[in-house]
Amino acid sequence: MSLRNDWFEEIGDALRLPDVIAERCVHSQMELASCRHCVESCPLDAWVIDDEQLGIDANRCDGCGLCVPACPQQAIVQEQFPAEREWQGRSIAMLICEHAGDRATEDVPSGDTEQARVRCLHAFGIYDVLRLYRNGVRHWMVCHGDCAQCPRQISADLERTIRRINRLLKSRGLPRIAYSSLPLGQWRGAMLKTGRWACGPQFGRRGFFGSLLAQGADRVVRHQQGAEAEAEQTPAPGRFLPLPPTGEAALYFHVPHILADACNGCDACTRLCPQQALTYNEKAGAYVIHANDCNGCGICVDACDQDAIVVNAWEERQESVETLSLRDAKCSVCGCAYHRPRAQQDDGLCAICSQVNHHRNLFQVLS
Repeated sequence: MSLRNDWFEEIGDALRLPDVIAERCVHSQMELASCRHCVESCPLDAWVIDDEQLGIDANRCDGCGLCVPACPQQAIVQEQFPAEREWQGRSIAMLICEHAGDRATEDVPSGDTEQARVRCLHAFGIYDVLRLYRNGVRHWMVCHGDCAQCPRQISADLERTIRRINRLLKSRGLPRIAYSSLPLGQWRGAMLKTGRWACGPQFGRRGFFGSLLAQGADRVVRHQQGAEAEAEQTPAPGRFLPLPPTGEAALYFHVPHILADACNGCDACTRLCPQQALTYNEKAGAYVIHANDCNGCGICVDACDQDAIVVNAWEERQESVETLSLRDAKCSVCGCAYHRPRAQQDDGLCAICSQVNHHRNLFQVLS
């Protein structure tokens, strides 16, 4: 049986483009969402966003994957994985960018190099590093070309990401991650000294394409279904790590704050937060802020019409959970129950009635 060239091209294009899980995107959860991380991170302006659509221009996208770590909701996924190797009983993540990889197969078996080769090292962000960290990877060994000369004009930086994570790990008393950027010759030598990780090779997009041709579409479909099931898990980055001991200062990836003097108790933030980092505890009569559960998506900030919420990144605090006490009351005009921060003076009006001038004469009989 022969395969058409256009069929190969269609499969190649499908593997090159990142996938979008629309249900995760903040724009599908809130029409007024201001998030533009995917657009701002794309060096080729391949992302299209307006009042009616959010999508990728397939003719522009080169599959670099820089939009993937930029999305706080992990709504963009792309099957690129580092090669997990074993050396002296330790697991190492090995990566080589496509520009350096063109010259890397001379002394290293091409299959091993291809497994470690990716379009761009900086397409790996906080979530990727933390997932591997949870699986025991404490060392990233990379090789790349001159990023300053890269036509993509890259703004992300894997090394900087790992440095920031190491600051957080240090604040929590956890082992840190080593990062080695090696010249091509040294990287090839390191690859030869390492062994395959016991779990077997990771399935990247090249592996997906190879299995499609060699083993049939049925196996690929099963793999893809497994990847999609895994993709449904969207924990905030803090959930990949154990919490610091109670009362000890530590860094957090994102920390929401509700300004007590501005909040009107409308509950919009707690209703919309996709990670439940902001919740309303009716029994305790308080808003509860879970710093470890925040991913910095910004929905709460966009939803608050009082500008009462700010989200700070990489902030140090004593406790992972903070509460804002509320006072229950009944509106003197409409009679509806409402709550408001105790630290705030109460005018006796609910959030709606406080916006209405009940003394104006909207209808008058003019003689």
